[in-house]
Order: sequence, then structure tokens, then C-alpha cells
Amino acid sequence: MASKTKKTMQKVILIGFGPDPNKSSSRSAFSLRTSMLEHGLDINDIQVEKLLVYDGKHDGCFNINSQKDRQSIKNHINKSDAQFVLASGFSICKLITGFGIKNKYIISDLNGWTLSEVQAKSFDIDSNVLLDKTIHTEKQILKHSDFLITVSSAQKFATYGELAILGLLNKSNFGRTVVSHIANKGIAFQDIKNQSDPNKFTIIWLGGFNNWADEKTLFQGVSRVMQKYSFVEMIVTGGAIYGVNDSKYKWFCNQVEQSEYKHRFTLLNWAAAKDIPNLITSSDLGVNCDIKCLETLTGARNRVNELIVNGVPVISSDGSEVSKQIKTLKLGTTFESGNSYDLAEKIEIALLNQQKIWSQNCQNYRPDYLDFRELITFIKQPFDSTKSSNGFFKRIAYYLKTKSLRDVIRKLGG
Repeated sequence: MASKTKKTMQKVILIGFGPDPNKSSSRSAFSLRTSMLEHGLDINDIQVEKLLVYDGKHDGCFNINSQKDRQSIKNHINKSDAQFVLASGFSICKLITGFGIKNKYIISDLNGWTLSEVQAKSFDIDSNVLLDKTIHTEKQILKHSDFLITVSSAQKFATYGELAILGLLNKSNFGRTVVSHIANKGIAFQDIKNQSDPNKFTIIWLGGFNNWADEKTLFQGVSRVMQKYSFVEMIVTGGAIYGVNDSKYKWFCNQVEQSEYKHRFTLLNWAAAKDIPNLITSSDLGVNCDIKCLETLTGARNRVNELIVNGVPVISSDGSEVSKQIKTLKLGTTFESGNSYDLAEKIEIALLNQQKIWSQNCQNYRPDYLDFRELITFIKQPFDSTKSSNGFFKRIAYYLKTKSLRDVIRKLGG
């Protein structure tokens, strides 16, 4: 890495996925992350130049698939007087770390551990063909980043392990923070009040069915509650995720179609973005069902954040860090992963008045931004990290200072 000036400009180019959820009805997990990062920087008096990217054409966004737009992003970075570039999302981190930028600090927000996601995908397709390419990209990002952000503390330590294997934990960054975790926060809808039907108890599953979703426990648990309580209904806003998984949602739909309670399931198969606020605020309870796997232990759960910040409590399978937060803060509760009986029992507890207490807790809940402190510290006091270099002659010099000649020969031979 070329030598960088130590003068702190406290100005960051933030490159993340759009569109802006505060200006558009479209709210993806990626765009919400971008907006959260912008807000976290802003409240810490960091000036932000924001470049929004989209996987295709979209007003106000660069098309990440367009060579022309990618070059425009690079040109903007090179011309800007900002000292820092913060890339959010695996594909954007790949893009920015591939530019070979020498005169700015690169901050990569990994936004989830892609290798754990690919492991889940590999299990689904019964093949490891996707691993090599993903590992190569992960290495590129780690090698060309000055600071890294993860979505959980578990992912943070996994990333530290990767850095160690690559020789990127060394004397230059001893005692310093080079990886920090910033949890997702969710964004509250403006001027929309809870409007659930008092004669019904509506459960909502928000978003799609990815490779770590537990569709079987979800269907079986909710069905058991429906069998006992005729006023329980369910809304599913998402569906299959193209290129990720299409079998889980298909299975869920087939089970609903064969169910005697099918008229109480509303399957929207990717509801229009403009309808999501009303769908959330008309619900009494959210559910989140995950398979207990590495992605669950290290990943974020945006569906949970979105529901809680908008006043809807959540019952989640255990394992994820956000599920622990739900239970600790009484924003809902957790159930044993894979146990549909436990899920049904917890839903029954909710509808027997506990939901009202959880809901009030959610309405009073405001996520804090204290987990931005390490990032802000780096921006205000940046430092260079270098890759360790342990060539033959350096090893000889070290061992000659600390060992006998016999030990030197033995060490070098080993």
C-alpha cells in the first residue's frame, strides 16, 4: 500500500445499494444498510458523499453491471478529496477493492459472511462449485481493505481468523481494531400507525425464503396454532429468491394448498414495495424461522429489524445475535430452532395477551448507534496495515539474533 497522509479529513465516500429507502417505496436489505450507514456517519459529524448502486438500471443509481457506470464510480473516487471510501455489500466491496486505489483508505462493509451463505447454497445444490470463486473474492477484499465491518460479533471474529491466515494480523496493527461489527437497525415508517384487526390475530413472515429459512417448522408451527384458534391468520410477503433458492417457497405453497386452513394463509409472492408498510402495521406478530447453521450464527436478520422498529414483536428461532436481543429486551421471544411444537407454544403465549406487552416494548424501542464508535475512531485516527513479509533472509536475521547456529539450520530446514 502506498504511504497515505495522516491528516484526517473526516469525509467519506459511501458507496452502497439503492434506491434510498427514505425517498423510495422500495426497501431492500441492502438499501436499508446503506441508509443506516449514512445516518450513523452523519450523527457523528462525518461528511458523506453518497453514491448509490443498483443491480440493473434504476433512477438515481449507478448500474453495477455497466462498465461505463463502474468507470464513473472510479473516476468520482479519484477526483474526490475524501480520504475514505466505504463500500457496502460483497459485490460493491469486490468492485472497489479491484480498482487499485492507492491514495485513500478503503473500508469494506461485508454486510454478512458470504462464505457462510455459499455454504448453505452448496448444501442446497449438493455441490461445492461456488466455493473457489467466493473464496478468491473474499481474499481480494480482505487484502485490499484498511478496515472491515461485519453485521455481527460472530462474523467479526470469523473475519479476524481469515485475516490471520492471510498474514494480515501482524506488528502494524497489533492492539488496533481492524474489524468492527455494526448491527442492522431497521428504519421506521413515517406517519403510519398500527391498524391491526381486533377480531383477528395476524402473523407475518416478511421477505423471501433463502437457503437458511426453515419453511417446514414455519408451516407446521403456525398450522398447529390455526388448528386451535380460528381467528389466527398468516401473511407471507415474500417468495422464492431468484438465483438463490426456489424450492423452499414452492414447498411452503404446496403445503398451504393442501391445508384445511389454506383460506387463512395469504401468500403474496413478493408484495409490492408500496404495500409493505401497511402489511407490517396491520400485523400482530412477526415470525422468523432459521435452520441452525453457520449463516444463522453469523448473519443479520433484516426482517426482524424491520418488524421491531415498526412496533411489531417477533418470535424467532434461536441462534442469531438478533434473536438474543429480542429475548433480552422483551421485543418478542425465541423458540428452539427446528421445533414446531415450541414455535406453536410461543405463538399461543403471544396471543394470550403477551403480544400486547411485547408490542409496547417495540414501540418504545429505539436502536442506538453506539456500535459505530470503532469505525468513527478509525476515520478520525486512521492507520496503515501492511501484509507480513517473512522472506528467507529476514528469517535468517531473526533466528541468528535469538538462536544458536544449530537451531538456525534446524529452523530453516523445518
